[in-house]
Amino acid sequence: MMLDFFSVLSPWQWALAALGAYLVGISKTGIAGLGVFSVALFASALPARESTGIVLIILIAADIVAVITYRRQASWPHLLRLFPWAAVGIFIGFLVMGRIDAQTTQRLIGAILVTIVVVHFWRRARTKALAD
Repeated sequence: MMLDFFSVLSPWQWALAALGAYLVGISKTGIAGLGVFSVALFASALPARESTGIVLIILIAADIVAVITYRRQASWPHLLRLFPWAAVGIFIGFLVMGRIDAQTTQRLIGAILVTIVVVHFWRRARTKALAD
């Protein structure tokens, strides 16, 4: 069933997905904003529900590679504190994705991306205000 999905992708969808995967890798090396852009690329190249699942797998794989690569520099207490919340988020996402349609999924992805961008700029403005 999943192989049928991949066989019907057009070349531009493959290109956007490849660019999105590349940007995930770049974002893990220090340019964090590209991660949000890669989610948007996948959401525009693939159906919303499928793009969410594929992005999750790519992000988890990239995190595993990053932790293995930088295991000596990793802050294990910090990672262990984050893990339960990440697991809860994945579980909630699993429950929600099974109950909403494709259009609602697209809107939810858009709302989350806008929220992430707004929070980013709010934090930047707040940090700048505190520095002054």
